[in-house]
This record gives sequence, structure tokens and C-alpha cells, in this order.
Amino acid sequence: MHLSVAAFSALLALPAAVRAVFQDEVGHVDYHYELLGLPQRESTFFHRPRRQEKGSLLYTLSDLGVLGAVNPSSSAVVWRQLLQGNLTNGGGHLRAGEDAPWVASAMGSSVQTWDASTGRNIWSLDFDGRAKDLEIMELTESGEKDVLVLYQDVGESVTRRIDGAKGRVVWEFRSISDDVPLQVSTSTDKVFVVSLHGSLLSYTLKVTVLDTLTGKRIDEINVSTKGEVQRE
Repeated sequence: MHLSVAAFSALLALPAAVRAVFQDEVGHVDYHYELLGLPQRESTFFHRPRRQEKGSLLYTLSDLGVLGAVNPSSSAVVWRQLLQGNLTNGGGHLRAGEDAPWVASAMGSSVQTWDASTGRNIWSLDFDGRAKDLEIMELTESGEKDVLVLYQDVGESVTRRIDGAKGRVVWEFRSISDDVPLQVSTSTDKVFVVSLHGSLLSYTLKVTVLDTLTGKRIDEINVSTKGEVQRE
């Protein structure tokens, strides 16, 4: 039987008395919440830690700010890392590239990568502001995977491309404005930064298009939302 991410996350979140099969299991199978916390749906997924391995692990960044990996077959916690803070209202990000031997996290001012098998920290960077989104560049000129992270700071937003293996900033793009950054995504040759532009009652979506190689702005597109989008 195979469980979906949502189903497995829901199972871990159930009280011990509900999850237990036998009466004497009550209080003994609730270690997942004690060790990890409540999984966040947007930062919980299956990923194969090594290309040659057949099985996947379940990775999650919980409401307690704990990053961890769980073996879905045995339900054992493989590894965990305490990042920081409480994410009850969201704010943490976790991503993995296809066949990448690492996972990337962004939370608060920090962006980091972790060995997918052992949980060992590979590199860690801190920037001004707060991370608003995180994405993996699957296709790069070197054939390796890189990290895209979007930050919000006072009076500006900053998009950075970071070398996935070395943790070196390849380029950064700064937008000096009061726009509210929402999301960063990528295609084979472009990076798209989505933000809210305008005033509280008349926001529009602004999509800034960047060159993947240089981070230079190529285009800018404004899309009317007709008042349907609100600032978080």
C-alpha cells in the first residue's frame, strides 16, 4: 500500500490513541510529532536521496521549524535538523531537485542545503530580509542544479541564484520598490519573479522576467487582478 504525501502527513498528525492499533501502543507511536512537529503540506514531499536508490524518503519542514526525513516503510525518523522559530503561520520553504543528493531550505534570513541521506549541512548563507520563496533550477549551463531564492527587505526585494553544490551566489537582482514579492519560478532560459504592485485596494500582479545566465531583467509584465488578490 502506498500513501500519498497528504495522507502520510495527516497520519503523523493524528493523536496517538487514534493511530494506535493496539491499546498498549498508545503513547508509544507518537514520537513523530515530538521529534518533528506537524508537517506543513507545502513543504512535505517524497524524494529519492540518491539516484541509484530505489526507495524514497518523506521530507518535511514542520510547524516547529524542524526539518526531517522519515522512512515511509518503517515510519522511522532518519534524521532531523532544528532550524528556528515556529511556523504555525507558514514562512518556511523546502525543495528538492530531481535526483539531487540534497534538499534546500529557506527560513527567515537563512538559505541552506542538506545531504538528503544523512541530514548533514552542506552550506548555509544568511542575507538581509526574509525569504519569501525558494525554487530549484533543474537545468543550468553546467548541467548541475542551482537554487533560486526570493527575499523581501525594507524597500526592496532581492532574487538570488546560488550554486547548488558550492553555495556561491551566481548573481542577484534587486528591485527597489514597495512591491510585495510572492514567488520565483524558472524555465529553461528565464526566471520569473511574481510580486504584488500598487496599493492595498488596487494591487496588480507584476511578473519580472530575468535572464538565467546573468540575472539581467529582460521584460516586465503587469496583470490586472481586479481586486481579487490581497496582501498576506
